[in-house]
Amino acid sequence: MIIEQAVYSILSSNANLIAVIPATNMFAGNAPQDFPNPCIIYSRSYTTPENTKENEYWQICNFEVDIFANDYKEAATIADLVKDSLNRF
Repeated sequence: MIIEQAVYSILSSNANLIAVIPATNMFAGNAPQDFPNPCIIYSRSYTTPENTKENEYWQICNFEVDIFANDYKEAATIADLVKDSLNRF
């Protein structure tokens, strides 16, 4: 599973988030042109390789999450739910 699929899986399985924004409104990379609000677009901003003392290979991935909504309150609500969903992953 690539990391973007894992992010989608985490977001789309959060019942509180899905109650506000359907999983069909979550996109990796970009959304279709003229897609209605609200929607979430997430993309990997960079990946940093890490080696451990035991010579294991890890990657630290940073993501940018953009939230488009009809007003600030809706965007802030969705942002909090996204943050809660992805916290500690």
